[in-house]
Amino acid sequence: MADALAAVFDWGRRMFETREEIRKAAVEKAIKKAIKKEFAKLSRRLRESLEPYKDKLDVDDVVRRTFHVDR
Repeated sequence: MADALAAVFDWGRRMFETREEIRKAAVEKAIKKAIKKEFAKLSRRLRESLEPYKDKLDVDDVVRRTFHVDR
């Protein structure tokens, strides 16, 4: 009886860990998606603000350098 009870508790613990991992992965995915969306929005706004200077600036280079992050 004790072995069966221990197995049930062990199963419950593993299920909780699995759900926790799934939730954590979902949160990380949502954060990455939000960051990507925000970078796209900021990039668009920067391009729009630099539009009057496109004859003098390489707008793509400015945007790329602005959002470049060393890893």
